[in-house]
Amino acid sequence: MFNLKRISEKFHADFLPYRDMRMGIYGTGNNARAVLQNAGNFQISCVIVKNPSSSSFFGKPIVSLEDAIASGIEMVVLTAESDIEVIIYDRIADTCHKNHIRVFGLHLGDMETLFAKQRLHGFRQNEYVTKSFVMEQIDAHAVISFDIFDTLLMRKTLSPQDVFFIVQARAEEAGIQIHDFLFQRIHAELTNPQSEPTLDEIYDYIQEIIGLSAEDTEKLKQIEISTERDVLIPREGVCELYRYAKQSGKQLYLISDMYLSKDILQGLLSESGISGYDDIFISSEYRTAKNDDLYEELLKHCRGKNCLHIGDHPKLDGLNAVTHGLDAIVLPSALELLKRSQYKDVLLRVSTINERSLLGLFVLRMFGDPFVKNLHIEMAEEYGYLFLGPLMSAYMVWLIETIRKEHLTKILFAARDGFLFQRLYQLAGEILDDAVLPEGIYFYTSRKACFRAYCRDEDGLQEILRQYTFTMDDVSRNFSGGGNGGSLPKEEIYMLAKKEHEGYGRYIRSLGLSGTDRIGFVDLVSGGTCQYFLEKMFLPGVTGLYFCQIVGMVKSLPLIYALMREHAADPAAYFSKIDQLVLLEAVMTSPEPSLAGFTKSGEPVFLPKSLSEEDDRFVAGVQDGIAEFFKDFLQNLYVEGGDIHLSVLRTLFSYRNVADVDMNILSHIFLEDELIGVSFGERKSGTKDKEGVF
Repeated sequence: MFNLKRISEKFHADFLPYRDMRMGIYGTGNNARAVLQNAGNFQISCVIVKNPSSSSFFGKPIVSLEDAIASGIEMVVLTAESDIEVIIYDRIADTCHKNHIRVFGLHLGDMETLFAKQRLHGFRQNEYVTKSFVMEQIDAHAVISFDIFDTLLMRKTLSPQDVFFIVQARAEEAGIQIHDFLFQRIHAELTNPQSEPTLDEIYDYIQEIIGLSAEDTEKLKQIEISTERDVLIPREGVCELYRYAKQSGKQLYLISDMYLSKDILQGLLSESGISGYDDIFISSEYRTAKNDDLYEELLKHCRGKNCLHIGDHPKLDGLNAVTHGLDAIVLPSALELLKRSQYKDVLLRVSTINERSLLGLFVLRMFGDPFVKNLHIEMAEEYGYLFLGPLMSAYMVWLIETIRKEHLTKILFAARDGFLFQRLYQLAGEILDDAVLPEGIYFYTSRKACFRAYCRDEDGLQEILRQYTFTMDDVSRNFSGGGNGGSLPKEEIYMLAKKEHEGYGRYIRSLGLSGTDRIGFVDLVSGGTCQYFLEKMFLPGVTGLYFCQIVGMVKSLPLIYALMREHAADPAAYFSKIDQLVLLEAVMTSPEPSLAGFTKSGEPVFLPKSLSEEDDRFVAGVQDGIAEFFKDFLQNLYVEGGDIHLSVLRTLFSYRNVADVDMNILSHIFLEDELIGVSFGERKSGTKDKEGVF
């Protein structure tokens, strides 16, 4: 609340040395009123506004800055709040400097000392503060204080309030039902009878206003603490500065506007490798915040030594620190860096908690280090984490929800594109500890293998020729292993196909699959070919579960669910472009070659390997990055039932085209379609020629 007496007393105390200078008071708000009502013997000659529209204010003429300078003022006193004082100073500084007019802020004091003499760094967006510069400033100060949240520690959520959505979901799993917990939690903090309340006081108030039992209240509080622990990680670039200050023998303090107790904070910091500080100053312990007198509590321990504060918030960690006599460096948060970047448009798209969490992980990896202006992506793991992690995590969540909805009993992950999906599915089973998830099987199949097994009679052969517009030469090459030896007789094709069919059947029976199973068939990108022939030959009633369905490949479509579709009637579901599909199929694959068919005994037979060992390492790295992202999202952030809209996924995926990606990464994206004999990307030297295909 505005305190007229306090502002008046502050003006008298701070500006007493300048009372004989001719002053112009800038502004007509409450602060200006407090100054002018008790101006005493101060030489205030006018009130300055940008565009004067009235004649006087508390008996002083209202004039423009130019007229005030012409009247002979020696000093301008800005009377807005501290952050607005900076904006006004930026606007009038050049004019005042040219006319030898000093500019002071009611809150910030001598503005020239603040900015020209560099007591505050990083406040303006165009001020780029390097790590070496911060180290120099640490060297020049005896006492260093660090803000905690968004400075030393970061949350994986997009905003601090997102934690409360996750808390509610976990509380519901524990049997505690609270309607609109986000509102209730924020309300209990903001309207709490205690000033700067502790977490205990917040939950005591929640218990009172909601009517929870004491047992459920304690459980809920512990869920919040454990959720905070799960979503917090160290901000390495700043932690390096902390370690530097510690090694330099500086007096070290941490300061935070926070409801968590000192014991809890110390535990969270210790788990992130942050220790060895002299003390922590917490608003809930001292009952005052950074915008009041929390810095004063810190300064009592500095004993007149020069102190540097490092934090992320321009006002709370920058201006307010300087106002209380510290020097300050503002290092923007990861979210603030996103807002200043070429990726900022995605903020307009995210709305649900799961979307915000996907973006939160992207933001922390892309902007976690405040000293990296544009992350150079040179590791396959980083590429997979940032650009494919959100996409594939959303698909896996969709897949699990669809499996449950359809009550499927066995899930086949189609070779080769289902290789990573099976790995993620197993990971999900470990994290969720969910008996509802049915068995997942890596299933050897390919269009080539399906066609070879299906051509065992005239009807089968004609169906393939009709559906896929192949010639008899195409069919013959598929069975003869390539070359230009002409067409095989149909009888020989039928005989070979029957052997393939017999081997395929033996393989399927070896997996314990039967027509009575409710089978889900998982594939990355497909038109339904393998699923269609699998149903016709062995397993009727298979349900397709695709990341992206290519429309029009199979004329008689089986039952297919897909997260996205190529050329869908609904533009919101559209995904497929050739470069997108090439990338996904190139990196989601198994290290094994494509399947050619089966021996009579049911053993898989593979085509020659088309990728180099270096390509395989790249693919493995990308998959490790995707798996890391998915594990973090599912284990710590995922809220069941929270929507993830495709527009968010497409936006995050599209950022691979504007990011600073090392060209060596892109050179490993190579795809060979053995069915139609088409390659995408650059073939590496030393790879084998492919055999003849359809």
